[in-house]
Amino acid sequence: MNNFDQDTGLHWYRRLEGNPDEMLTSLAASFSQLLSGQLGMTPRAIYWFEKADVNEASAAWTVSSDAQHQPIDNPIPHSCPYFRVSDRREMVHVGMAPFNAADILIQVGFPPEQTLKAIADECYHLYQDVRHGPSWRQQDENYDLAEEEAAQFAESLVPTINDFLKANRSSLVTIE
Repeated sequence: MNNFDQDTGLHWYRRLEGNPDEMLTSLAASFSQLLSGQLGMTPRAIYWFEKADVNEASAAWTVSSDAQHQPIDNPIPHSCPYFRVSDRREMVHVGMAPFNAADILIQVGFPPEQTLKAIADECYHLYQDVRHGPSWRQQDENYDLAEEEAAQFAESLVPTINDFLKANRSSLVTIE
């Protein structure tokens, strides 16, 4: 599916009502709670999203009441389930911690290890907002540092993620 609009440089996604994998949803919530404790924060809600066809998404967005919002705006409270993201680098958007938001978005369809690592990365961004102030990550001079710190934090948790998944192996369902 093509979710990239070459004319605007935006990636299109659709916010979901929930993750179709209920077991992964449960694991993700438990892991988010564990992380929140480590970071000294209240647990954060996880919203799920998927790639959206660029034509379908942009058409729905254009006629929605949310069309005035910028790609940098938090898509969680919007009534339109479609949203767009601009990024400074070519990357896969496994997760997002919108600026000035209290919760995170995680893309469905990734393996449990990658999903939990994305949750760690995005929760760390929310921790940065608490530590440095909500506008710190938005400043151009801090963007790369914020991304590097979050990536290092998530990478440091790989053994914890593996242990967490082993302890919860009976909850995982393999979909072929």
